[in-house]
Amino acid sequence: GSGANFAINGTMDVQGTATNPVYFTSMRDDSIGGDSNNDGTATVPANGNWGEIKFNGTATGTFNHAYLKYGGADQAIGADGLIELESDADLTMSNSFVGYSGDTGIYAVAGANMTIAVTLDNTTIANNGTHGIYMSSNGNAANEAYLLNISNSVISDNSNYGILAYELKQAALTNTAFTNNPGWA
Repeated sequence: GSGANFAINGTMDVQGTATNPVYFTSMRDDSIGGDSNNDGTATVPANGNWGEIKFNGTATGTFNHAYLKYGGADQAIGADGLIELESDADLTMSNSFVGYSGDTGIYAVAGANMTIAVTLDNTTIANNGTHGIYMSSNGNAANEAYLLNISNSVISDNSNYGILAYELKQAALTNTAFTNNPGWA
């Protein structure tokens, strides 16, 4: 349902394989695991069907061969993105997909004097309700910084910006395609 959220205060290590990936998706997504809500074709998945995976404090997230889809429910339930990083959290993704969020795909807000690092390799960020990736303190923190390293990836078809980032300390984009994002990048 739309209220499903994960709060990570330590480490989340998701290790799928090419032949056996891990899915975080809507219960309405019958393409994964069949008709899990037993309603036949009465419902279909949509952006924002569930909440988010939120990394708090110094939490770390690692995803390999993972598909995160149809989360990022609107802010009314407190979800700013399908994946949300706060304070001093870090995210590493490879061979993965983040998409169909009701809001932002990856949303990062650092605390004062803290750094959030996002590293993506061979990952697609697509079809999100606002931005593919958003990184900013919204003016609420001092001396925060963001490290963004993206390689061999695709950022496409997001409703606004592919990446909207402020206070970037380091950004490295290698062999990454940006397509059909109406805003910058």
